[in-house]
Amino acid sequence: MHNKTTIASKIWQGTKLFFKWLWLITMFIFGGIVFLGIPFAVFEYSFSLFELDLIETVMIIFIGVFCYYYIKLCKRNSATLGRKIMTPFVHQGHMLLLSSSIFLASIFAFNLDIELSITIPIIEIMGWFLFSGTLLYSYYRINAIGGQSESLIEEPTMDGVTE
Repeated sequence: MHNKTTIASKIWQGTKLFFKWLWLITMFIFGGIVFLGIPFAVFEYSFSLFELDLIETVMIIFIGVFCYYYIKLCKRNSATLGRKIMTPFVHQGHMLLLSSSIFLASIFAFNLDIELSITIPIIEIMGWFLFSGTLLYSYYRINAIGGQSESLIEEPTMDGVTE
């Protein structure tokens, strides 16, 4: 059977694909900016471990543990390499876009001072919780999308068993 696709349909499909990848790459860059900004958020005053708060120490440990388990998951998962690399960054980009828009909307809605609202400790704690929640969601998505590439435990067989 001859497939009838028009030129307009092909142009529309190409345009949708272009904007989809443009959005994905933009979110990947935003997520990369979030990850590159973590050391500056943790080490606010100087790069010294003695000046860390409890939440910042917990986040450093969490990021280390997350990276270990994420790499372990990626080794046994059958998702593509690009998806494994891009997923945490894209989700962090989405969270950055969402949280910054909510933050700016609340500043304009309640006529808050931007300098004052940045220094509120609960905002920093909420940011760390959103960051860790987004990383855990990325772990969940990679685990759900790509199945296990191979079984870690062999199924028992009855070969060679005598009665």
